[in-house]
Amino acid sequence: NTIEIFCEEVALKKKVMSIQTDSIEMGDPIPLDCTPMLLHRLFENPHLADLEAKCRKGSVGFGDVKKELFGLIWDYFAPARARREKLLSDPAEVERILKIGAEKANAKAEETLQKVRNKMGMGPHLV
Repeated sequence: NTIEIFCEEVALKKKVMSIQTDSIEMGDPIPLDCTPMLLHRLFENPHLADLEAKCRKGSVGFGDVKKELFGLIWDYFAPARARREKLLSDPAEVERILKIGAEKANAKAEETLQKVRNKMGMGPHLV
C-alpha cells in the first residue's frame, strides 16, 4: 500500500497500474471517489475537471486514469529524484548537511536544557 517515489520508472508505473479498483464494464462511469481519482486530486491534476467529466460519461477506463496518474506522480517527484541522485553522488555534501543539522539541533537542545535548569533553580550549566 505504498508508492515508492524513488523507485525506477518501470517499477513506479507497475505500482500505480496495480492500484486496486472496482470491476466495471467499459463505458460505465468511474466513481469519482475511487482511489485513483482521489490521488489525482492529491497531486492537483491540472486537467481534473476534464478527467472527472470523462469519468462521469464513462468515456475513459481505469487504465487511462491510472496512466495519467502515473505521469502526475512521476513529474511531481522529479525534482526530489534529481536531488537524491545528486546527493548520492556526493557523500561529502551529505556529511556537510548532516553536520549543519546536528549543530542546529545541539544548539536548540542546549537552549531548552538551559531553560529547564533555570526553572528548576539549577542556574547556568557549567561545562
